[in-house]
Amino acid sequence: MSDKLPKWVIDEIDSLRRNFLWSGKETALRGKNMVAWPTVCCPTGCGGLEVQALFDASVTVQVGNGERTLFWRDNWINGSSVFRMAPYLFQVIPKRITKRRTVAEALPHRQWIRDIRGRWIWKNWAPQRVKFFTWLALKQRLWTADRRRRHGLDAHDICWLCDQEQETADHLLVNCSFAKQIWWNMLSWMDCACTFPMPMELHQWWKHIRQMQVKERRRGLDTLVMLILWCLWKERNARLFDNLSSNALEVQDRIKVDIKLWIDAGATRLGCLRHE
Repeated sequence: MSDKLPKWVIDEIDSLRRNFLWSGKETALRGKNMVAWPTVCCPTGCGGLEVQALFDASVTVQVGNGERTLFWRDNWINGSSVFRMAPYLFQVIPKRITKRRTVAEALPHRQWIRDIRGRWIWKNWAPQRVKFFTWLALKQRLWTADRRRRHGLDAHDICWLCDQEQETADHLLVNCSFAKQIWWNMLSWMDCACTFPMPMELHQWWKHIRQMQVKERRRGLDTLVMLILWCLWKERNARLFDNLSSNALEVQDRIKVDIKLWIDAGATRLGCLRHE
């Protein structure tokens, strides 16, 4: 029936459903919707409630040979799109690819074309909040000083870890002298090669150190990278919000404790990195 309804009618019905979900009424005050509707409509495995958006369900695409169907944006999988089914995955794909790549191009010979670095995050063991934090860091969405300034918010411009240069996500997590000391000592302790050839963006440096490891060790390295990024961010926040400062050795000791806890919790590839 829904495919015969005008779009504005479907939108009104979805509005009623959305309001009822958050307030139990036909109308809801602005700000009551705690989670965006597209996210609510995602599968539970993607952080949603599997509440199907009616308009998306009413529009499908006949794929045929896939040459005129957009892989990421068109509704070609059971009335839904990859964008709706995996919004976090969609966010890390370059826009030029999501706008142009067809099903035929994405699945040649029925095999997946890999467009993303997302597998460094989502295919490896780490707590979900650490994975989400890492994704935000790669997307430059952490509330560092430079981003706060861009949004017209007050900010302490100088890096909280080294107290030398302007705070950006890439500086704080990779290029800062304090961070470099942590990276060098921890990666060496875990028998992982590490260099800092020049100031780099986070994803560039991550790729650089991955290429220095044999293939069998890269997934364990990815987990270690996420753990160290998380600990550096927590140290930064402790200095900013709690006026508590730890030296590099103390941060490294906490990272070592977390490494053991993560291994005990299931990060087996992380445990294979260090040769006892």
